[in-house]
Amino acid sequence: MKKLSDIASALGLSETTVSRVLSGKGRISPATRERVLTFIQTSGYKPNMIAKGLAQQRTFNLCALIPRDAATLHLPFFQYCLVGISEEASRRDYDVIVALVSREDHSQVRRILAAEKADASCFCAPCKTIPPFRC
Repeated sequence: MKKLSDIASALGLSETTVSRVLSGKGRISPATRERVLTFIQTSGYKPNMIAKGLAQQRTFNLCALIPRDAATLHLPFFQYCLVGISEEASRRDYDVIVALVSREDHSQVRRILAAEKADASCFCAPCKTIPPFRC
């Protein structure tokens, strides 16, 4: 099952009904809701994130900003940051875009934000008062 219309057709329901079940909006009987959700679980349906993003006006992308001039000593710090950000983003059906920034050049970040390619951004930087991270 690739499309919402496939689910609706297989269950003999309207696309609107299936859409309401998936979005959790609108009045749907508990029996119909359970029927749709059970079918989705057994069929392996995965929502189209582009369509979902258009409907919800979201990109389902987060932008992790990493300093371009980071010292080699700090690379493990950024690795741990990216792993943590990626794990949390994944739990919420988000993907992570990594952008390098420098004090002189913010063009990549400006382009991402201007094009609305991400819903949020997170700047990762080690604190200057803490000694460099070492494994």
